Amino acid sequence: MLESLGLRGACASPYREALARLAEAAGMSKSGVFGVFGSKEELQLAIIDKAQAIFMEEVVIPALSAPRGADRLLALCEGFVRHVRRMSANTHRWFFAYALLTISGCGAARGTSSETAPASCLLDLTYAYDDETIYWPTAPSRFHKETLFYGETEGGYFYGAYEIATPEHGGTHLDAPIHFAEGQDTTDEIPLQRLIAPGVVIDMTDAAAVDRDALLTVEHIEAFEGLHGAITPGTIVLVHTGWSRHWPNAERYLGDATPGDASNLHFPGISEEAAHALVARQVAAVGIDTASLDHGPSKDFLAHRALMEAGIPGFENVAHLHGVPSRGAEIIALPMKIAGGSGGPLRIVAVLPATSCEGR
Repeated sequence: MLESLGLRGACASPYREALARLAEAAGMSKSGVFGVFGSKEELQLAIIDKAQAIFMEEVVIPALSAPRGADRLLALCEGFVRHVRRMSANTHRWFFAYALLTISGCGAARGTSSETAPASCLLDLTYAYDDETIYWPTAPSRFHKETLFYGETEGGYFYGAYEIATPEHGGTHLDAPIHFAEGQDTTDEIPLQRLIAPGVVIDMTDAAAVDRDALLTVEHIEAFEGLHGAITPGTIVLVHTGWSRHWPNAERYLGDATPGDASNLHFPGISEEAAHALVARQVAAVGIDTASLDHGPSKDFLAHRALMEAGIPGFENVAHLHGVPSRGAEIIALPMKIAGGSGGPLRIVAVLPATSCEGR
């Protein structure tokens, strides 16, 4: 059965075990579990359409502590057994697809070959912190890195350590809801379901190319849904303006790089109406590849306020969104866990579907 998915030899072994364990948990035969899928493409579509945040929280995240490959897949099976009783029969097929093709990592290890192409690949959406990191013009300081020790120790072994300091809101970073909404979640309180979830990318590069102050509108959102389907609750929405092409040139990226003066900024953002439309869709989080969720000229930050009053965090200065498909990626956006923080440095990556992995 697995040969029809291109899984052969040693790579197929953990899948056979997983198939048996999943079938047992679901009360189905192995052929019955496998038979709900007609093709590898259908399995991939199942991942895209039905992988839900609940599996990430309850099953996948606990399993990530297991070694990549067979051990991790079996850990996923154990998680599935624990939770299968509360799932509907129709849900079994979607989780099987997610576990089988996305999480197990049965494929080429670094520097090795494999009999099958990887089911997914990773794309880093984060800018490195360095001397060129862009901050809001009124930030009191920038990224600071000081060497504490670098070199050979008295014991004859190498050792390196640094001291770092940075304002919360610079570079690729998180805006916690408390940043613009009193009483909402601080950085350390944001639920993981808002930080690890299926993602969509709304492209507004055409509008941004002709207007530095362009706004994402409700019409952009509805046009996206007309082409790619509804934005479902629990989705991370990323807005692609094409602005990463200006990084790290602060003057081009911000529109004005005068230190201490944020009165003449020009870059794209999200309209208040679009922000409310995303709130209505109960999205998990909203990110953008510019310096702010609101466009440069904003003085009242209405998009921030609309989203964060609803408990929705923001990701700003997100990189490389041109490499993320409109639909089908999983987004992992984990900030430095600052107790009581209003934001913080963010490492955000996209787990791309196989169809987006060619050449990576």
